[in-house]
Amino acid sequence: FVIDRSGSMSGEPIVAVREAVAGVLRQMGPNDRAGVVAFDTDASMVLPLGRHDNKKSQQRVLQMSTGASTNMSAGWLMAHEMLRSDCGDDRIRRIVVLTDGYVNQGITGEDELATMVSIGRNSGITTSLIGFSTDYQEELLGTLANAGGGNDYWCESADPAARVFQREFEGLAAVVAQNIASTIEPTDVVAVAGILNDFRVTELDNGALRVDLGDAFGGETRSVVIGFHLRPHSAVGVVDVASLRMSWISTTEGFAAHNVTVPINVTAAEAGMVDSGADPRVQAEVTLLEAAKDRRESRRLANEGDFTESIKHAQKAVDKLQALPEHESALEQARQELNAMLDRSWDEQMSKQSFTSSREMSR
Repeated sequence: FVIDRSGSMSGEPIVAVREAVAGVLRQMGPNDRAGVVAFDTDASMVLPLGRHDNKKSQQRVLQMSTGASTNMSAGWLMAHEMLRSDCGDDRIRRIVVLTDGYVNQGITGEDELATMVSIGRNSGITTSLIGFSTDYQEELLGTLANAGGGNDYWCESADPAARVFQREFEGLAAVVAQNIASTIEPTDVVAVAGILNDFRVTELDNGALRVDLGDAFGGETRSVVIGFHLRPHSAVGVVDVASLRMSWISTTEGFAAHNVTVPINVTAAEAGMVDSGADPRVQAEVTLLEAAKDRRESRRLANEGDFTESIKHAQKAVDKLQALPEHESALEQARQELNAMLDRSWDEQMSKQSFTSSREMSR
């Protein structure tokens, strides 16, 4: 756990975080280990990597005090070094960062920070991030979660801190696969290929796209939508569009590596024929992701003060979600955002809520 203890965390926030971390330490299993790092202008080790289910260790966490600036990279690098020195390949290793403000010390650039956490991921150490209050940089934390193969959360106040830590801890116990990646290699018939979801996408030298999906949990279904724009094609019959290679490391089979390749193809019919067999599940997923895109654009425009255009995108999102009865919660959130733009009650808290909700839709 990498805990922001900058001055803005004084009072109720640091108390809630200390109690949440101590609560997780009390629930650790006999084979689990944890370490705690705190950072402000610099980083310091609160607890080394190990078993900390005793009162003395938990008391050290409960006594953490606040300091000055926000040097998240110092805290992350110290935690990374702790886990990197733990060379066992049969463990799930994760850094969980909590911050409530803007990074203003150490490494501060988004690209540099993303490179930092991706290096950790390449060595089997994933990173999740928790934003606290309404001052943290939500776009930065989302980017880092993508690069680090972990999750990102928002704690609106001190109350949800324990639930968020618990959710992340329970998620680690349910991981069945790590480093899941989908590599799409288009054929010459493809003019443009893209991913509709909000996952980290890397374009490889051969034109292929690598999509990093993070970890998978038992009982979970993960959807990824790939869009292809094909070049004009005159021949009738099967058209090879791309090959799709899935790779992952199974945590239930001794951390064994797996690779599976499947073809993606379509059937070209005679001119004028219409395919009436489109999969409604795919159509619904595309609609959901398009609605999430509209919400993100609406949020951006509202934050810039352009409510005329933001309202248009917000209304598009509501219209699309109305066609998806299984996403009633997302529809209600989109309506709240639209109403906040209409009556000009849009604020920083609504912006954070919108980012978190639309990002969950996209992932």
